[in-house]
Amino acid sequence: MQADIFVIQAQKTYHTQGFKKFFWGGKSVVFNERPLIEPLDFIAEQYERIFIGTPIWVGTMAPPVKSFCYQYQFTGKEVQLFCTHGGGKFVKFSQEVQKILPDNDFGTVFAQREPLILHQEQQAQQACEQWLQQIEN
Repeated sequence: MQADIFVIQAQKTYHTQGFKKFFWGGKSVVFNERPLIEPLDFIAEQYERIFIGTPIWVGTMAPPVKSFCYQYQFTGKEVQLFCTHGGGKFVKFSQEVQKILPDNDFGTVFAQREPLILHQEQQAQQACEQWLQQIEN
């Protein structure tokens, strides 16, 4: 599958290790923060299908991804969601995106539980390839 890839990055860097990672990341989700993100050359009108991926933070999408959804509103698209999670619930991610971007056609969420930590990179890649094949057909 050919695709343009846009990396969503917060302008302010989040901590990536230790207690501060969980404290500040969790706070951002609990307080429903939408941090400023780096500008993207994303123009929704150029695409029929849009994939949105995120790690799950406290049961939902990472705050920079939420910022993207609010900042780059679009309608009439096929939207495919994917995520990685630590074993908790990730359904809220899908529900939130559908609430923010309501007038789109959403596919089934592709979710993988900590493929790198559990050393399941190959299984995750195979599952992702199968998911993409299902979308293509």
